[in-house]
Amino acid sequence: MSEYKRKYRERKSGKIVESKNWYISYYFEGKKISESVSSNKQVSEEAFKAVMGEIARGKYSLKSDKKRPEFEDCAKVYLEYSKANKRSYETDITMFKALGAFLMTTNYQE
Repeated sequence: MSEYKRKYRERKSGKIVESKNWYISYYFEGKKISESVSSNKQVSEEAFKAVMGEIARGKYSLKSDKKRPEFEDCAKVYLEYSKANKRSYETDITMFKALGAFLMTTNYQE
């Protein structure tokens, strides 16, 4: 749990260089989270303190703007592609039925 600058190797010269931005790193609900904050160290320190304060008060929640696609939606799109472009469409249907049955019977959670 800290503020830091990432280091990376330049492609052309091969030298190790620090990034321009400051990052914060912390753990929340057993997951390590790293976020780019600012090019100013003081701003990153304040952001880190704010996040740690919210976690301590129990008011912190992860921003989840992205909705994960459902398996059925992905399978439908792929099977439409498969029907139009592949000779193995029948095999794809069989595989997706088996995979769908497996995912529905297990408690698949990420």
